[in-house]
Amino acid sequence: MSQLEPPPTIFEIARDVPDGVEVYADPNGVKITVAPPTGRGQRRYFKAGFAFRMAFTLCWGVGMFYMGWANPNPLAKVFLIVAPVAVIGFATVWLAMLQSELRTPTVFSVQDVKSFRVAAPGRFGEIAWPLCDADQLELESNDIILHGPKGGIHLLRAYPPATREWVVCEFKRAGQWAYDWMTYRVTIAAAAERAKKPPQEVIPLPQPVANQEPEPPARITSLGVGPRILDYPIPPPRGKLRYETIPNGAAIIAPPEGLWSCGIVFRVIIALLYAAFVWWFRNPWLRIGFVVIGAAVAIRWIRKLNWQRKQKAVLAVLPGEFVLEDLGNKRERRTMPYEKVRALTAYLYRPDYNYVGIHTIEGDLWFGHRCNEDEIRWLGQFILARVGIPEEQMKINRGEMPLRTFEEKQKGSQPI
Repeated sequence: MSQLEPPPTIFEIARDVPDGVEVYADPNGVKITVAPPTGRGQRRYFKAGFAFRMAFTLCWGVGMFYMGWANPNPLAKVFLIVAPVAVIGFATVWLAMLQSELRTPTVFSVQDVKSFRVAAPGRFGEIAWPLCDADQLELESNDIILHGPKGGIHLLRAYPPATREWVVCEFKRAGQWAYDWMTYRVTIAAAAERAKKPPQEVIPLPQPVANQEPEPPARITSLGVGPRILDYPIPPPRGKLRYETIPNGAAIIAPPEGLWSCGIVFRVIIALLYAAFVWWFRNPWLRIGFVVIGAAVAIRWIRKLNWQRKQKAVLAVLPGEFVLEDLGNKRERRTMPYEKVRALTAYLYRPDYNYVGIHTIEGDLWFGHRCNEDEIRWLGQFILARVGIPEEQMKINRGEMPLRTFEEKQKGSQPI
């Protein structure tokens, strides 16, 4: 924003609030809560998903039961017991999920005036996207569609048109308010504070370090080539974090996040079910054919997991901007200018799982997974010194939910 006058501290909700909608606003965000689906048309979509899951589970159970009944092998008779138990168990889970979806409201929120968030029935966790992408939410003839990288997500199906139109209009207006308020904080208040502390040089003069290990050969990355140094301005702790010089800046290299244990367990279960399916065939040629297909798929899985296990995340510190490249999690290269950085958060959860969050107007960057606590603290100080923001804007999060007192709320209503 070019003017010095700040936007309103608290967002003003329109007075014509539809039935079944609750609103709340404070200096840190806005929340719009839409009542759970009650009408026949609104509940039909959830019941259709429940019917599809039940039909798939029933077909799968019948197939396993037939495999145990038709196969003369005595061990295959186990499927005669496993199939009904599995069908009953899955049916109970699907029914509990349906009841939970029919009781869950849809919540549209702008939290900490930095991102849109939507919590919808049938979705695990919240869906978040930056404030600058308000057009991702569109009003359709029968629902609200949220565009994403993996397709659209339909919200508030068969709700009254007036309700859907009011929610979209007010939600986008709240996002514009939050964007203006945060832009004011960054460009006006933070700029005056940063002017007092000029950013430090990225590449310092080399200094000897006690008990320094022999310098390894130069490592080639997608962001450049350079030797490893350990003297900026305080040497980083020994661990998994690496610091390398590149043309016009530096590259901080962090280890991969690690493989997802649930994904590995899921693949093992699929492999066991596939092996049971192949074992059911009596024709040896069919068995050989399906074994070859399964082996090809398994080799592809193993190669992909091995490739992901070796992909390290690289945060390039260049003049005026950060560049994050994290191929292991299929994330595209992202650029973040210094003037849009709002704050930093050091997430210290476990000895083997810590990372830094760089918060800006257009979203967040997450970097440094699998590093120890000392490395994360050093990384946060390094970024603060390079960007030139006050040290008070770096927070430590150990997994707790802080309780906001009245004095903190009053302080939060003032510009930073």
